[in-house]
Amino acid sequence: MSIFMGGPTSANELHDYEEGTWNVSLQNGSVHSNYNKMKYTKVGQVVHIQGQFRIDTATTKVVVTSLPFTVASQSEGEGYPALAVYSHQNNILDGTSYLIAYVSPGSTQMDLRGVRDDASTVDVIGTSNGYFMIGGSYICDS
Repeated sequence: MSIFMGGPTSANELHDYEEGTWNVSLQNGSVHSNYNKMKYTKVGQVVHIQGQFRIDTATTKVVVTSLPFTVASQSEGEGYPALAVYSHQNNILDGTSYLIAYVSPGSTQMDLRGVRDDASTVDVIGTSNGYFMIGGSYICDS
């Protein structure tokens, strides 16, 4: 399939388009074997991810170590996009206003964090049979 930007000529053809799924793996704990796939779409250097995974073995800090593409190394500020996170059946610490996931430049790692009322952040704790839904985009190396 060809995608064209600005008209159907070879000069406007986008050659770097890919979509697929990948298995989620965690730094601590494990994901349920039937609920560990997420989807990605890569257009140029922009990677959009979305999906849901389920914790099998509890973890004190949820860190996904298996993003489908290495996060681009960028200057401070540019390299830390925050992705939307929804949590179901997990222990979220009191005072946590919302959850985010941020990607680590130069790696395939994504850390889930709770943002507290005082703007500090805390580790997100994954409990057995807890679910996380994540969606957002990041810039990759290639």
